[in-house]
Amino acid sequence: KHTVKLAILTNGLVWWFYLPMKEGKWQERKFFAIDIRSQETAKVSNNFLSLLGKEHVATGKAIEKAERLLESKSRVRKIQNALSKAWRELIETPDDLLVEIVADKVKNLCGYKPEEQMVLSFLKKLKELPNVEPTIITKKSPTTSRPLRNAERSGPTLVMDYKNSHAEALYNGGRVVVLSGSTIMAATHKSFKDKDRQIRDQLRHKGVLIEDDRNGLLKLMDDFEFKSPSGAAVFVAGCSVSGNRDWHIKDSGTLLGAWLRSVGLGGGQVRP
Repeated sequence: KHTVKLAILTNGLVWWFYLPMKEGKWQERKFFAIDIRSQETAKVSNNFLSLLGKEHVATGKAIEKAERLLESKSRVRKIQNALSKAWRELIETPDDLLVEIVADKVKNLCGYKPEEQMVLSFLKKLKELPNVEPTIITKKSPTTSRPLRNAERSGPTLVMDYKNSHAEALYNGGRVVVLSGSTIMAATHKSFKDKDRQIRDQLRHKGVLIEDDRNGLLKLMDDFEFKSPSGAAVFVAGCSVSGNRDWHIKDSGTLLGAWLRSVGLGGGQVRP
């Protein structure tokens, strides 16, 4: 009896890889994505060869790599799911160490160390507050993640290099689609708003945003759409930046704001 061990969904530009025999929803069986538009040619070639090359498929190395990638995404997803449970258990039945950590932090901030009972009362109140879980976001994402059809490629390709991150995107009528394979800064600044952090948390929870091989970076595994250039730029940089000044037109190097003015669209934009 023959079984399909590896499946692919593609529009010719973006390739989504699945292990269909694994348990779970289809989203949970997706382990990798290749985007030939935005990823480096050498990396695209190596990834295709390692997953679809005749020798690797024949020897089973392709499936072994696929299973390792899926396990890595599954590990991240399980950790994200367990974080909120761990947080609830900590504040429901706080141990001495947690109480001491909170008390010491209060002392560092104001110079006075609270009594143990005061800390316990605070944690009890915290348990009763809504939305105290730190990582699991339940409200619907304001954006969508999907491969792009050729008809949607109506605008120029954008590039943003912030410190050691590199992102590419498509400009589509004011919206910006950050392309899979882009890397973003893992660290965030205090100017990074809660709603921006929620988008990152959602993507990490879904396995769409994963740790990159290089320290300090995260890698986007699927295309992701933002309502404005600045929203996409902030997502990449992890801090408050300007989409018009930080996105460039690929190849020409023209600032996005300058390009918008040159085509009569102005340089202003509204963050999502």
